[in-house]
Amino acid sequence: MLTSSFLIFAVTTSDGSYTYTADDYVLYITSGGEYTITMNTAQSVTSTTRDRIKVTSDEDVTITIVDLNVTSSSASPFEINASGNVTVKLSGDNVLTATGSDYAGLQKTSAQSNNLYITSADGDGETTGTLTATGGGKGAGIGSTQSVGAVRYIYINGGTITAKGGSSGGAGIGGGYYKAGENIYINGGNVTATGGSGGGAGIGGGYSSGGRGRGI
Repeated sequence: MLTSSFLIFAVTTSDGSYTYTADDYVLYITSGGEYTITMNTAQSVTSTTRDRIKVTSDEDVTITIVDLNVTSSSASPFEINASGNVTVKLSGDNVLTATGSDYAGLQKTSAQSNNLYITSADGDGETTGTLTATGGGKGAGIGSTQSVGAVRYIYINGGTITAKGGSSGGAGIGGGYYKAGENIYINGGNVTATGGSGGGAGIGGGYSSGGRGRGI
């Protein structure tokens, strides 16, 4: 089992690989496998406004996040730009907040090329494990941004999720400003999704995407 503790994040994996770059403060998940990521409470870290997470794996990845609290003004706090499918399992209370313009709270930069699954660490259909994801201006809470484009293939199968679109019309779950959100499926869990000011859908498109935030 490979275990590493950074100043901000503590990561455990039995079969995956990752890197951390101190020049941009990014934890990169670079290969398929199962991971657990939490704040480095051994160093009394409970939140960060500096470090963030980015998934770049070409293979399928499962990541259990445990009590993460990540805020970023210069990028998405948790970005998926991968060709493999990504499953995010929720344990404890997780908060992902983008405060900069054109970033999503949980951002699917690989917007139409892979699947994003979100569920409880206790299994599909369970409501344990929470995620509050908030987009920055023109960004979705969970999904894309204006610059990323239309987003597809988001599946929520469990957990308790609150997704808030950013100002200028990001969807709660789906597209950023002026971008569509399609193939979004709620199969289980407890979901509250609110579009950002300016006309974003709760679930679906951002402002003016096929009808000013048209939902699914």
